[in-house]
Amino acid sequence: NAGDEPVSIIKEAINKANELLVAESRGDEAKRGMGTTLVIGTIIGNKLFVANIGDSRLYIVGGTEQIRQITRDHSLVDEMVRMGEINAVGAADHVEADFFEVELCEDDRILLCTDGLTNMVRDEEICDTIRQNDNIETAASQLVAMANANGGRDNITVMIIKPF
Repeated sequence: NAGDEPVSIIKEAINKANELLVAESRGDEAKRGMGTTLVIGTIIGNKLFVANIGDSRLYIVGGTEQIRQITRDHSLVDEMVRMGEINAVGAADHVEADFFEVELCEDDRILLCTDGLTNMVRDEEICDTIRQNDNIETAASQLVAMANANGGRDNITVMIIKPF
């Protein structure tokens, strides 16, 4: 299956990152218990392969459709119930990412972001900002500014990709 190769490469990269973070956490008392969320997207042809751990998200914003969340959040409580462990890169010896495959259309924009954006700005506002700005750098800057204006209570990371 052609879709297996990008998934296996992403899994290997996540496992390596997790291994390095766990080692760093165990080697420095000040870093004990640290972890991070993760969202990855890679495009092959018109297919987008996505992986996520935690509550960083990937959305598709189409030319005519509304915003569509591709990833599924891993909240701490949900994950403790579902997996019996905290699901963050670097927080445990083993992490399990969710994988998604999406067929892209010509007008799609891909948004990867942390919850510093999604907790501060409504999905509809995110969608409108991306659709109203052909320049993705301008759209990303506006989204960060909106999140900060709404309280900016967390780190805000925004990446917008125009795949075609």
